[in-house]
Amino acid sequence: MPLLPEPITIRALLDEKGLTGHVVALSAKNKYKTSVIVKNLCAARTGAELTNLMMEAGHADPAITRDRVNRISDGLEVFLGPAMTDKMLSGLAETAMTTTGVPWLEELQVRHGVITEEISGMKNHPQLPLVLAGVWLQASWLTASALEESGNVEDAHALLYRPEIGTYFRSYVHTRGKEDFPQSVLNSLEKTLDVMDTRTAKDPMTTADITIVRKSVQGLLHSM
Repeated sequence: MPLLPEPITIRALLDEKGLTGHVVALSAKNKYKTSVIVKNLCAARTGAELTNLMMEAGHADPAITRDRVNRISDGLEVFLGPAMTDKMLSGLAETAMTTTGVPWLEELQVRHGVITEEISGMKNHPQLPLVLAGVWLQASWLTASALEESGNVEDAHALLYRPEIGTYFRSYVHTRGKEDFPQSVLNSLEKTLDVMDTRTAKDPMTTADITIVRKSVQGLLHSM
């Protein structure tokens, strides 16, 4: 399954669909405390912040971007340690304050490659599914919220329907997830997967479908 939205690709897609302004505004108001000692919670929140960073690339205020990078750094250090974190993010917070627009987008595209490569190498790391859960949930919430705000129904199916993600997380829920979370949290995740599977498979989706998806994902994010 995809690890992270690719900044240049996602920027072009959001611009094409007229969703960039909505996503950047939503993301700017959305922050997660990543410096927590519970590694699973920290990993999920860090994944959400990675998504924010990639999806708002080139448009967010530099101070917001620097804060975003610092939150990601704090989270990665909890479950990966300082050496790996430095390898992924060294100097990025400082660069965020002096580089904007297309040059920042290009810088982040390079870092995306480094981060993706390192996360891919975590294949058996216990926090990997949680990082990916944060990435997926935040990307789904931002996209559904932007679609809802803009009234763009015709692109909803293409942007939200990702059956391979449902397959990945259903496998997690019934295997390692039982060791990572209480059953109540896993039940909430599976319920959200059911909503995503049934609602986003519809083509076209309706406004009500988009709202139901957004609320379902939002509820799970708020539990993080």
